[in-house]
Amino acid sequence: AKQSMKKYFREALMAFNFFKAAGGADIFSMQINEFLQFADQSGIDKHVTHAELSLLFDVVNDELTKTWVAKKEGIIFDSNVNDDRALMRFEWQECLTRLALLLYKRTKNKDANWVDLPDAIEHMHVNYIHKYLGTDVILHSDHFRSKRMYFDDVEEVLSMNWELLVDMFSIVAGSDPTIMQNSRHAKRKSQRQMLVSMSEWLLFLKTVGFIDEDFTRREATFSFLWSKFTVMDDF
Repeated sequence: AKQSMKKYFREALMAFNFFKAAGGADIFSMQINEFLQFADQSGIDKHVTHAELSLLFDVVNDELTKTWVAKKEGIIFDSNVNDDRALMRFEWQECLTRLALLLYKRTKNKDANWVDLPDAIEHMHVNYIHKYLGTDVILHSDHFRSKRMYFDDVEEVLSMNWELLVDMFSIVAGSDPTIMQNSRHAKRKSQRQMLVSMSEWLLFLKTVGFIDEDFTRREATFSFLWSKFTVMDDF
């Protein structure tokens, strides 16, 4: 099972990155409406009802259980960084695993008392997620970097404008005072001035007149997310 999860981890992460930004809420977690949208576009909700999907969403998001298990295992679980109304990235993997078992039982082996988890994961990714979501959703960030960015002529233009780019970044980073006020961790408040938040990115694009009917807030959001590197801590 661990090998199957590892095999499709990148694909699952890309699906999470896409749908968590599809709504208008926190871009670092997935709301219930975004989860249902994922199930709809992947064709999974043809076999699993919305009621079952909502129940699954709530079960995976059960903060009380996670706190109890973490304490039992001697793990520090910070409930302040876990939105109990949305799926975080680590919860997404658990959710997909549970969903794979339910989907497999509904479509492949309805009468089985026991389902092989690796087969269930493979079945869901191959026949639903990869098949129906396609490259518009399952888009690897390095594809753009290797096909469009990592070239000598691009580097030349960036180098010519390097000072301007650094100045713009320095002005935008930490310019939103609400980020400082609402930071969950006090020690990170000083670090905020070295980073550009989502709200600061959107405000910058709006200020320079970049967001319009051709390049909407949705495209701006995806540009931000696809440009970020994957790290252990998103916040």
